Amino acid sequence: MKLLLLGLAATISLSSSFVFGQCCKGISSSLNITNQNRYADTGFNKNNLQSNLTIKGSVDLNGFVEIDAIIQSGNYNTGYNTIYNMTAGEFNKLDAATQIYLKKLYLKKVMLNGNLTASLGAMDNRNGISQTNSLSSAGWVDGARVELKTAVGLITMTAGQIKSSEPNSIDRIKNLNINYFELTMTRQIFDKLLIEGGLEFLNGKPLIEAASKYDIETATGKIIKLVADVNLDAKTGSTKFGVGIQDIISIFRTKPSPVKLAVNYEYISSKYNPEMNKLNNSMHTGYTGGAVVTSVQYPISKKLGINGFTNVRIGNQNSDFRFESGIVKTLFNKTSKKIGILNN
Repeated sequence: MKLLLLGLAATISLSSSFVFGQCCKGISSSLNITNQNRYADTGFNKNNLQSNLTIKGSVDLNGFVEIDAIIQSGNYNTGYNTIYNMTAGEFNKLDAATQIYLKKLYLKKVMLNGNLTASLGAMDNRNGISQTNSLSSAGWVDGARVELKTAVGLITMTAGQIKSSEPNSIDRIKNLNINYFELTMTRQIFDKLLIEGGLEFLNGKPLIEAASKYDIETATGKIIKLVADVNLDAKTGSTKFGVGIQDIISIFRTKPSPVKLAVNYEYISSKYNPEMNKLNNSMHTGYTGGAVVTSVQYPISKKLGINGFTNVRIGNQNSDFRFESGIVKTLFNKTSKKIGILNN
């Protein structure tokens, strides 16, 4: 299945470049294939060996429009398939262990000298500054998004469908049901402070969101990177929030460290919107009360291009515990530009 989709992706890329190259001045395209493998302990006596395959491709038609696609394993809040269940001592069925989907397929257009960006289709979730409350990067929203740079900040509006049970974008779009809306503004207050605020609706339930990043420069020139975010469930008054420190190791070194360590404290009220909570990254969902989340990224082999990661969550109960550790390897990464003949 993986080889078939890789071949299909390559064929589509070559065919698209040829066809569009006949009618457009310039075509640029990119293709990135990344594999991640990890050991995961969910805290429910479940220990798994899992694998992720992510294929990202894009074609830019001379700046007129960009076509983006992401093929990936896993479901909404994780891009991993379980290969081996260590608790049961058995391998997963082949179909489940190797399943990948066309999760995202959308058009993107940049206008007004880069000040306005419009996207349409099965898109990525918005890449905000929130740590605890952001929707999973493996997830999706089917609809439209507009990003506008203004004098007061970056204003983003998204309207569409979140259907977390269906990872195949084509099947989702066939039965489109608009159930999600988000309006946010991100503003750089001064060089060291970035703030963000907004409003989200999922299935008619409103959430008020706020987040900030603040870099504090010490007397010795070190930078302490602080982050904070909060979501208020406007219907129940319950909250989910987090505060943390990023890039901790560099605080104690004369040079930036290749090892990136972040520590975050998180708290979620018992009545917080469960529909929204289950759409977050798997390290930030599935518990109530407080939890400490530690994340570290580190190089393993610069020559082979292999990096490692380890994430740990410790909560109020044993079932809130989560541990994951693995490696990341880019298998293929290429960007090319083809010049076509402009038809009259």
